[in-house]
Amino acid sequence: MDAWESAWFPSLESAVLVDKSGELSGRMGRLVRRPPDLDTPERSLFLCHSLTNWTLMGTNLLQRGEYARAEAFLTLVHGHLLQAMRLVEGNSANWLSPTRRLEEDASASSYKRYKACTAELEAEQLVRAYASTWEWGRELMGELGARHALELPEALLGKLDRRLRIG
Repeated sequence: MDAWESAWFPSLESAVLVDKSGELSGRMGRLVRRPPDLDTPERSLFLCHSLTNWTLMGTNLLQRGEYARAEAFLTLVHGHLLQAMRLVEGNSANWLSPTRRLEEDASASSYKRYKACTAELEAEQLVRAYASTWEWGRELMGELGARHALELPEALLGKLDRRLRIG
């Protein structure tokens, strides 16, 4: 998936502030368009796989006692979690930076759930944050899976459920 597929600007003036040679305007011109449809089966499947992959990596780090690294990986998981939340809520504003303006963009209940997914660099808080993130992620994956008739790796998801004691 090309990251530039998600980038767009409503006008060239909003994308380029200064361009003395005209080269930047020529390159940025391809990004001037209507916002792309982000709620696609391919993107949803990518988000589901990413949530699973990074959660698995993060829980492996927790089990090894690498708490600082697990905390860093939690940020990666959160990026995909919030993109999934944005798709489910129908608000893809700030797609490329999913925490940007989250306080205004997310529903009150989603913002409250996101707060429960955060942690300080402390083992018990990290375990709780990963469990909360995975629980909400599973719900979002379920909604996206149903919306787009996605086949998700249920056996692997069940193993992560048990690892994080969800469900």
